[in-house]
Amino acid sequence: AAANQATTSDAMVSEQPGPDGQPQVFTSNVAANTFGPAYSVASAVQGFGFPFFTGVAQDTSTNTAVVATADLDNLGAGPTLVTVNLATGAVGTIPGVGNFYATGVATDPASDTAITPEIEGIGLYNLGTGSGTFLTPGGSSYQHPADDPGAHEYVVEEVAPPRSTGLGPALDNNAISAEIVGDAQG
Repeated sequence: AAANQATTSDAMVSEQPGPDGQPQVFTSNVAANTFGPAYSVASAVQGFGFPFFTGVAQDTSTNTAVVATADLDNLGAGPTLVTVNLATGAVGTIPGVGNFYATGVATDPASDTAITPEIEGIGLYNLGTGSGTFLTPGGSSYQHPADDPGAHEYVVEEVAPPRSTGLGPALDNNAISAEIVGDAQG
């Protein structure tokens, strides 16, 4: 589920596991036990050998769900973002940046951007133009993205900061993990 603080309904993704699963996106007001229409995203991942979904976020300013997905049969292809207009069901894709699967997704509705962390960096996307930039802060293993909508900033956990691995005098074994904070423009 895509946690958001702007609406009572959250975007969600579901699927039957396996290569022939039927992935779909819908909204739900969990507290009221109500559900919106389900929109198939199968067409967006039909060329994947084994699609899997690693996160969902909701751009409440455009009423769009953003789903991070990848092909388990071809992880080196990188992530693909699937966008779904939650009012009409229109499905689109944004080619991912980076070379592995995303470990989540977060959106900043005010800037119309999204981020997807992965092993070697962070993908920053302009949802309006469909463009992306791969940011490499210097460490590795990025995960757990979150948006601070009031500040237009993202926070991502950096599991292995630059000085936390390897040998030599620069090693800081107290640098267990770090939090990367960046603005929505990179």
